[in-house]
Amino acid sequence: MPSTTALFLAAMLFIQVNFIVMTFITRDALLVKHFGSENRAEFSAIFVIISSLVSTPSFAIAKKFSQLLGRATTSLLCVGSLILFYMALTSTTSTTASWWSSKVTSTLTIDSRFVVGTYYVWSDVCVMLLQNEFWEICNSAFKIAESKQAFGHILLGNTIANLFIGFVFVPGLERLEITTASRILIIASIAGVLACMMATSIFFTSKSTNNKDKNNDNSSSSNSSSNNRNHNSTKIENEISYSRIFSRSYYRHMCLFEFCATALRVFVDLQTVNVLANLLDSEAFASKLALIKGLAALMMIPLQLGTGTILKKVGVVYGLATLPLVTFGFGLGTMLLPSVMVVVVARSIHDATGYTIFTQSRELLFLPLTPRERKVIKPLVTGTIRSIAKASGALLSILLRRMFSGNDSSSTLAVMIITVSSIWLLDVLSARRGNVNYFFILLLRCLSKNKKILSRLFKKYLNI
Repeated sequence: MPSTTALFLAAMLFIQVNFIVMTFITRDALLVKHFGSENRAEFSAIFVIISSLVSTPSFAIAKKFSQLLGRATTSLLCVGSLILFYMALTSTTSTTASWWSSKVTSTLTIDSRFVVGTYYVWSDVCVMLLQNEFWEICNSAFKIAESKQAFGHILLGNTIANLFIGFVFVPGLERLEITTASRILIIASIAGVLACMMATSIFFTSKSTNNKDKNNDNSSSSNSSSNNRNHNSTKIENEISYSRIFSRSYYRHMCLFEFCATALRVFVDLQTVNVLANLLDSEAFASKLALIKGLAALMMIPLQLGTGTILKKVGVVYGLATLPLVTFGFGLGTMLLPSVMVVVVARSIHDATGYTIFTQSRELLFLPLTPRERKVIKPLVTGTIRSIAKASGALLSILLRRMFSGNDSSSTLAVMIITVSSIWLLDVLSARRGNVNYFFILLLRCLSKNKKILSRLFKKYLNI
């Protein structure tokens, strides 16, 4: 039976996925509606570049505010900013009758494309911050031995949320004829619920956090000189970790995995928008995006239940190889048969694999690291490397669009998806042997000094 903490975090993930998916669906629908078919792909790539540039400083600022004001800070900021976006967007739409638009349009003129572009950038940054905060809470809530089973239970919240969105939530909004702009207010209310859960999560994770704090307190004295020495030693260790990060194959592969996964996600998102927007109008486009989420959730149910067994049999590295493999299939399918059916099915398989086997395998890569190493490595991988990858992928898509302006941009993106996924797949497979020795050393340092027990755990659970 899952623990109370795992159930609470699964419920939190359910709310967070509802917020993220509805934000992205609304964002893409607004992009298709306000930028048209000619400039849509290029502007979306530009917005991705901008969001990647501002994400790293935003992450640092949000972390400081969260430490001062609590875990719910980011979610509360999302609520306020979403309300402002709704006001700005309705003030630019003449067909929308609201008290705000009637008061503002006479004195203030705002270009709707500027509002949509700002919303696009904001959504990328906000989602990144919320995802990082959620997984930090998960990592602090469980011990290493508990995390594999607990993460499987937590990720069920993602599956149920996508099922709810694809087959209940979005179809219900369509039946009620809720406009795209009005959905922003619904997203704001979801962010408010998430803020409440973030604030109360401290009660579910306080036990493990207190245990870790006690261990840290037992290893240090209470006088001020000892605190200064601990602060200096931590700073030195962080600097050493940064200087050695690219000299260790384990860290290099982690960075490369994240870079390829993020860049390919940019290509896959752009390819999905390109193909569907060329074949559908904005309303049908949003409906198909929701259908993708629903189908992906149906596929995620057996994958979620079997992820632990799959990783035990094939290993973490082969688990990581599943995403470049299905991404290769997505690129090949959209290049040969760029139809709505192919995009919906291939994208659903891509998302189902990415949110189950790949996500759990990627999180397991961080477990052998010590807490201090994790504080240095994880922000670098999920923050800096991810931002660079997003900017690189978007910039490359713009360059390819300019270089092959006479050709179909969907075919060009499909070729890039096939190429990058092939390179990534080869690197993942080559890392299987190269990382074993260092991974085993990290396990020795992090878990125990008993080699027999570790060897048994190593073969039984990781098998890499």
